[in-house]
Amino acid sequence: MLAWVKVAMKTTPIKIDRLESPAPLTLETLALDEEKQSESFSDNNDGAERARLYGIYSGQIQARIERIWTRPRTPVNDVSSSTKTKDAVDYFHCQVQVVQDSDGNVREVLLPNCNGSPAWQHSLVIAIQHASPLPAPPSPKVFTRSLSLDFTGYRYIAGAPEEGYEIARIETAQFIVPTKTPEQIAQEFLPFRSTPPQQH
Repeated sequence: MLAWVKVAMKTTPIKIDRLESPAPLTLETLALDEEKQSESFSDNNDGAERARLYGIYSGQIQARIERIWTRPRTPVNDVSSSTKTKDAVDYFHCQVQVVQDSDGNVREVLLPNCNGSPAWQHSLVIAIQHASPLPAPPSPKVFTRSLSLDFTGYRYIAGAPEEGYEIARIETAQFIVPTKTPEQIAQEFLPFRSTPPQQH
């Protein structure tokens, strides 16, 4: 059985003879000193901060294009295996130069160094154009009209996840019906018509 017990607490007032002025706030002084230090630190490390922000900016753009990019299911290179050189790579690698306006709209796409078939190159250019307008930079200091980006793509392997690759085409047989006049069709079906029974 539980029992509740009420406990009364007695409070005793404390008498203060005089109020002392508070000690000077050293936090404000520290905050001002830290601000000055951070300004001088940012002046010294402005290049590092700018590089970090540019890395974020270019990473956002690259990720946006990668999400949109639909890679072809065709081989990366058009070259047949018999003529393939020893140092040829079996993946797509492309250095891209993207020219944008102040609103992030893509104005030009250049492929200065790009391997792979025209289908692979075209698929990447289409993805960049569909990604327009490009994301805004985290700071106006790192905006640039010309961006250099690197993209890598691997050939499709049957049974692998299909996300990021074009939809598989199903080959269908074509059946072409020649055009005929209604009279020609009637003549073709004439032998199949049932004749009414003759009455005697």
